[in-house]
Amino acid sequence: MEQLTAIDSAQPRQICRWHSYPDRTALNVAAAEFILAGAAHAITARGVFHIVLAGGATPREVYGLLRERRTDWSAWRVYFGAERCVPVDDPVRHSSMALPTVFAPVSVAQETFHSLPAQPAARVAAHVTPAFLARATTP
Repeated sequence: MEQLTAIDSAQPRQICRWHSYPDRTALNVAAAEFILAGAAHAITARGVFHIVLAGGATPREVYGLLRERRTDWSAWRVYFGAERCVPVDDPVRHSSMALPTVFAPVSVAQETFHSLPAQPAARVAAHVTPAFLARATTP
């Protein structure tokens, strides 16, 4: 058996969990349920749930399932991650996909959404994002 050194033993062991699903639909349902369980736990523990949504076609079905479920939408704080450096109304922005897919059919206050300031340019956005996140996550 391999002996751990002092450095190795100080590192927490990573737990690897693999989940297998019979098809994409089952995977999407499980992902939506996982997000909703996390939301319920965070809302119970802290009164607020912070989530960063990805863009693109991959999560679209999961987001569609979220809007069909019951949750305290008023406690959600939604951030759009890896936003593209394009104008706010550009259809390739992640927020342009997620807002109509998930949140248009449910009653959610506009202050729930936090789009990273990516429209100026990547260098400017990288500079202002830490202050933006600090303001957005301060109770």
